[in-house]
Amino acid sequence: MSEETNTYSVRAANLRRTFDQTFTKALATTGEELESVIAFSVGGDRFAVRLNEICGMAKSPKVVPVPNSTRALLGLAGIRGELLPIYCLCQLLDYTVSEETPWLLVCGKPMRIGLGINEFFGCFRTPLTAFSPAHRPDGPIQLQEVVVIGSTVYTVISISSLTKLIRNPMEGA
Repeated sequence: MSEETNTYSVRAANLRRTFDQTFTKALATTGEELESVIAFSVGGDRFAVRLNEICGMAKSPKVVPVPNSTRALLGLAGIRGELLPIYCLCQLLDYTVSEETPWLLVCGKPMRIGLGINEFFGCFRTPLTAFSPAHRPDGPIQLQEVVVIGSTVYTVISISSLTKLIRNPMEGA
């Protein structure tokens, strides 16, 4: 091995070590509890869900329509070897315009369902201090919180409250 190659190897190892240490220092200095959220859009508005309230995301598969009385139920789809009811989150949130749902939030508890969303922005870890009440006393129970990520405000959707609304639609009326 030449001296030049050895110098590059040592330099690369030092850069890797320095890079890795920056993450350790950043976590050690903040000391804040962090929450992971998925950010997305529905009806042109920005929303987020806590990552611990869903069990995954998937590209929207072929949805087979089924006869139903719930306008938000798009149909059934096979997701990860399981047949799930797929709901349009746009319609569940009472948006008048229906939109394509190329992404699904796959919910595991309290109800196994897929929720169709429009645009996926990403998964973020944010301090718990970034969450606050939505200041909408007359707003729906599933939309009573907001989170600030960077300089953008997202309305946080409570999946457990949303699934209660799906089970008993009269509670949301």
